[in-house]
Amino acid sequence: MPAHLRVGARYHQENFKNHAEDRFRVARLGVHVRVPFGVFSEALLTVETTPLEPGDVGGKWYVAGLGLVADRSLSGPGDHLGLVEFRP
Repeated sequence: MPAHLRVGARYHQENFKNHAEDRFRVARLGVHVRVPFGVFSEALLTVETTPLEPGDVGGKWYVAGLGLVADRSLSGPGDHLGLVEFRP
């Protein structure tokens, strides 16, 4: 992930034609997120899509010093993952 992010910027995560074509957009900076491990107020929210699964939209929340803390479907029912423990 780039060091200096701006809202609206778009990036490719994977680029293997017809197999892995994940993309993400920086949706918001400084957002609140609650997971079993704790509550964070300065998270980064990205929105992920792939042309291989049209309509499937995911959200990922990242916290500086921890990394990914939550992963949730934004397009309907689906898996919701949240950080429960961190060991440096």
